[in-house]
Amino acid sequence: MATPSPTAVFADAWRRHRALLLPAYIGGVFVCLVAAIAGDGLHYYVDFRDGGGRFRGLMSLASGFCLMAFGWSLFEQSHDARDWQERLAWVAAGSLGVVLAFDEVAQFHEAISHVLDRRGVPRLLGFDHDVLVFGLYALIALALVWRLRHRLLELRDALLPALIAVACFVVSQAFDALPWDALSHDTQQWVGACEEAFKCLGSWSLALVGLVLSRSRMPR
Repeated sequence: MATPSPTAVFADAWRRHRALLLPAYIGGVFVCLVAAIAGDGLHYYVDFRDGGGRFRGLMSLASGFCLMAFGWSLFEQSHDARDWQERLAWVAAGSLGVVLAFDEVAQFHEAISHVLDRRGVPRLLGFDHDVLVFGLYALIALALVWRLRHRLLELRDALLPALIAVACFVVSQAFDALPWDALSHDTQQWVGACEEAFKCLGSWSLALVGLVLSRSRMPR
């Protein structure tokens, strides 16, 4: 049997789950807009710690909840594992999702970045040290994807929101890589909002990955 092309896989996934994905992404954009306007601040823990306002940091808080839902959905997939190695890989993937959720809310990567700065660790290609932290997360995720690749091909409906999540995270990092100090105050507000909005949409997409995976476990 011929392997379907990526375009065919994504088109089929959209046809199957359009009733879920379309309103979900419209809702995701709405949540980001509300968080950016009402929150008056992009990070939850940092703004809270520094005496932030009542609705400060809604963007990061929404993103953290999405990542927690994603991690939990991966734990659920471990119940369908065919052997203990696959079960361990799903549990590790779920644990990574939980760690990312706590990082998003508590900003662990910022704390690690400050420690590396104080210790004089050279920056990679001039980027902030938090790129190293995100790079480590990405390497762990890639290793887990490789370990679960055969099972993921069977669950390929989830690849569409997963691809959207990766695209959103790449765009968010692109905004983060802009020379912040060289930007005007107004431009910083737009760039910062776009960076966090795309990151939040990426986390939202991962939550949708979890929903699609949960659908795959339901009896038809």
